[in-house]
Amino acid sequence: MEHETKMKTEILTILVAVIFALQGKCQPHLQDYRPTPEQQRVMDAQNYQFQLQLLVTPAKEAAAQAAAYAAQAAHCNNQAAKEAADYSAQAASYAGEAATHVYYNRVIFEEDVSDAKQAAANAKQAAVQAEIDLADTALESEMERVVAELKAKFTPSISDLEAQISVLKQEVLGLERQRSQLEKEEGQSEKEAAHLRAKQLFQPKDPWRFLDGKVCSAKDESWFHFTGQVLEVKPNGILVHGDFGPPLEAGIGERNYFVDNFPIQTYPVADGEAIAAPMNFVAHYDERAPLYQFTNTTIDMRVNTVRRLDYGKIVSSPPPDLSQKWNNIVIGSSGNPVITKALAENQEQQAKAKNELAGVVSRLAQINSDFEKQKEPITAEFEAKIKDVPNEIAREAKAKEDAKKQAAVEKVVKFNQDQADKGDLFGLLRMGERYRDGDGVEKNLTKARDYLTKAAAAGSPTAADELKLLPAN
Repeated sequence: MEHETKMKTEILTILVAVIFALQGKCQPHLQDYRPTPEQQRVMDAQNYQFQLQLLVTPAKEAAAQAAAYAAQAAHCNNQAAKEAADYSAQAASYAGEAATHVYYNRVIFEEDVSDAKQAAANAKQAAVQAEIDLADTALESEMERVVAELKAKFTPSISDLEAQISVLKQEVLGLERQRSQLEKEEGQSEKEAAHLRAKQLFQPKDPWRFLDGKVCSAKDESWFHFTGQVLEVKPNGILVHGDFGPPLEAGIGERNYFVDNFPIQTYPVADGEAIAAPMNFVAHYDERAPLYQFTNTTIDMRVNTVRRLDYGKIVSSPPPDLSQKWNNIVIGSSGNPVITKALAENQEQQAKAKNELAGVVSRLAQINSDFEKQKEPITAEFEAKIKDVPNEIAREAKAKEDAKKQAAVEKVVKFNQDQADKGDLFGLLRMGERYRDGDGVEKNLTKARDYLTKAAAAGSPTAADELKLLPAN
């Protein structure tokens, strides 16, 4: 700001000097000139117009500044650049309205000027933001590129390990499904084994019978467990309504049937009484055996035909060889050895696959960790640069502004030096002051004294006064 003020002062001083010089040459003519009343009115109107245009100047300057900011941001081609262009258009519009309103509405005119200045300020801010956004985007793209190059070094290993993990997970999943199926089969096998054991342990009532001329075991396959309600007791057996079938198995279905040779004297039953399952009554069943016929004397005297079972004759002491045969039957053990072996192998395979999977996952985690460690300083560096972008842009803007001011100062210094070289009083005075103060040139009191001495000799009282105040070398 100080340099800018001095520069303006220098320019103004030069203009004043030129005007004084012109006045000195034209003084006789100016003293004799007297405008006519009409000329004076025209001059006054022109002066009024000039004064009004001077009032509009701040709005025009704001519009020009906003246009410059928009042009500066145009290459960014982003949202902030578009906003800068919009603010520039607003400033131009307000400046145009100010040029109209200045003639007849001073209040609205002042608002137009204020709005134009605000639009210029907004355009400047948007232009700066456009530069920041552009720089941020460039840095982010560069960071992504560098990180991508780093990741590319790790990708082959990561991809290979991820593929191994996928395969191992599928293997573990398959083994788990296989084990689930084996456990279901094992459960079913256990049920079947338990059922078989129960059948082998089943103890029928009267386990030894005499049938078809020989002693039989009532646990043989052709002996069926029968239950139901006694319909009628006959001299040679009982007529029953119920079910019969292999022990602990589903029966052939509820129906009427006849149990021949049922021992009524041993197990007296009456019509209507139940033969329950826990009684463990069994009788021999042969599909080829003759059917039993009876007449329903209580209803319609019809002859009915039903299946026949034969209880046989009870034998208390079976032959030793038969007794040994049935007493030495091996009771089925629980479990299926094939399934048990398959489960053990599955468990071993699962443990192996899961251990291998854990190892691969651990190696992948380590590689990812190494990648993140190398990535961290890269991202930190770029994030720091992105954070510093506003400051960097501010520094660049200041450097450009300083360079512009310096160029203006150098131009004025050159003008002063050229005038001093020609012996111009003002040029000599200014160069003396510059070397005294280090203003635009390197401070040098010897040169300052020389120029001020020449200026005083040329008739400058200011130079003479400043010489008295100049410190000794």
